Amino acid sequence: MFKGIRKIRDIKNGKALYAKFSIRPEAVPIAQRRRPVAYYLQEPLKQWLGQCVEDEIFEERPEGEAVTWCSPLIARPKPKFNTVDKEKLETHMIRASVDLRVRNQFMEINGIFPADFRQVCILSLF
Repeated sequence: MFKGIRKIRDIKNGKALYAKFSIRPEAVPIAQRRRPVAYYLQEPLKQWLGQCVEDEIFEERPEGEAVTWCSPLIARPKPKFNTVDKEKLETHMIRASVDLRVRNQFMEINGIFPADFRQVCILSLF
């Protein structure tokens, strides 16, 4: 059973496990425009993203590398923290997700995983 979020490692040798997702060759990269993030969510979101980079869940784009695919990030408080004072929100109190509807149109289905699982795992592409 998994607890929390982290990079998945092979229990035998401790090496990171990676999944490969294929995009159709005729796909043209699309950089969608950003969605605004509410002011009170910006600081907890920055901390959460920094923590994910530190935990090797996300990688920073190298300086000078062109942006090809870019999907908008959506951030909001988790439902049970809707009543918490907006200035007191912490990283564990927000939910961030990526709108992958455009990108998923170009994914090749390899028959191993159902489509819903593909949408969850696609975050490894960022």
